[in-house]
Amino acid sequence: MRVQADDAALLATLADWLAARGWPVADVGGTEAEVLVPWDEDEFAAALRLRSDLSAWRAAHGAGEVTVDRDRWAMAAR
Repeated sequence: MRVQADDAALLATLADWLAARGWPVADVGGTEAEVLVPWDEDEFAAALRLRSDLSAWRAAHGAGEVTVDRDRWAMAAR
């Protein structure tokens, strides 16, 4: 799933935080990063969990806009 942030510094901090929470984060560059779905987890459940983790991170950090790629979310919801 692709995560986007307003600025690269914010994304780097978020990527470190997600990795510490057990998310495999790959291809961090600019204002986007790929967050991989753990192999043993359903994609829809992972999308819900990632959105929840991002909400928690925003509440704790309160800086900038962070989103999950809506196209990927729509695919996971099917």
